[in-house]
Amino acid sequence: MPKPAFNLANIAAPLPSLATDLLTDGLRAAGIPAEASISADGEITLSRLTLDDVQLLANRLHDGLVSVVEELCVALTAHGIRTRPVVEYGRVRLGEWSLAQVDALALALGAPAQPGLVDTDYPGWPEAHDVCRRLEAASKDAIGHGIRGDLIPYCVGCDRDAGLRYLPLEPDVVRRLTGALIRRAKPAGGDA
Repeated sequence: MPKPAFNLANIAAPLPSLATDLLTDGLRAAGIPAEASISADGEITLSRLTLDDVQLLANRLHDGLVSVVEELCVALTAHGIRTRPVVEYGRVRLGEWSLAQVDALALALGAPAQPGLVDTDYPGWPEAHDVCRRLEAASKDAIGHGIRGDLIPYCVGCDRDAGLRYLPLEPDVVRRLTGALIRRAKPAGGDA
């Protein structure tokens, strides 16, 4: 029977040597023969790390997040939401969405429909704020994390629609979001 993955979160006060052992084991599993050590002040250092190892590590980390984003794109598309999130500094940026896209995500996560909320050409501040609050509540219920961002009101001078610029999401939140969207997706050709 395979040994379950060890998680530092399950330890109240992780031992420093355990953390470095886990890091060293993880690097070796990724094909990187580096050694992790920890100083008295808690700083972790990697030794025997070549430039090729650094490139391999960067590629492995980036590739893992890229696949997370690709899976999210597929799940969003299943709900009629077309967008391209990006990976930046180990987090996922959903970018800036129209209120209709924000509303579609809220609906996909289980928010009740509110006809007319985003049907106007120029939604006012209260309507735009309501859409964002609905998404935050629906995402908190569906994935345990309230998805938020900066509300961008309709700009009369520049004729830019109102929208939401999402705050960056941690990869685990994106995985939970993807899972929730997949579970709630309608089967192809079905009304369920």
